Amino acid sequence: MNKTAVIFNSKTGFTEKYALWIAEETKATPISFKECTKKRVNEILSEYDTVIFGSRLHAGIIENLSKAKKLFGTGKNRFIIFTTGAAPADTPETKDTLKKVWEQNLTAEEREQIPHFYMQGGLCYEKMPFIDKIMMKGFVSMLKKKKDKDGLEAGMAKAVESSFDISDKKYIMPLVDYLKKSN
Repeated sequence: MNKTAVIFNSKTGFTEKYALWIAEETKATPISFKECTKKRVNEILSEYDTVIFGSRLHAGIIENLSKAKKLFGTGKNRFIIFTTGAAPADTPETKDTLKKVWEQNLTAEEREQIPHFYMQGGLCYEKMPFIDKIMMKGFVSMLKKKKDKDGLEAGMAKAVESSFDISDKKYIMPLVDYLKKSN
């Protein structure tokens, strides 16, 4: 039987929420990335056939993905990635952005070999690290001050000025379906 671990790196709770939903749906073991000491990584690699790594998308970078690839993405274990972000999952703009994100975070070979998924989450200013909060507030201010905003920019300025949660359990289903088909 295929044993699965869901390793999650979460700052504001969205990635953890998705990791727990995935674990519940697939009977996997959720493990915080913070717990991944050298000893724990060796245990995970010997105990689990599949390692799913989830982390937030931050300024085009999937946080801690490089480290996770080095720890879990080599060897006999199947490695799967999911990332969470504040953008709605099914807009053409998000799809274009995600194509660039995957190209920036994964080599062409990795994009072919490592299944990767996006799940919309939201923003939680209350749990956001201070520097991220300052950067976001500056971004909102810049968008609001821009004179010739297009509709997307105006909508984005309004959307990111306060916390919101657009996560939904349905966004785990492509990953869950992939696991079911590949086991």
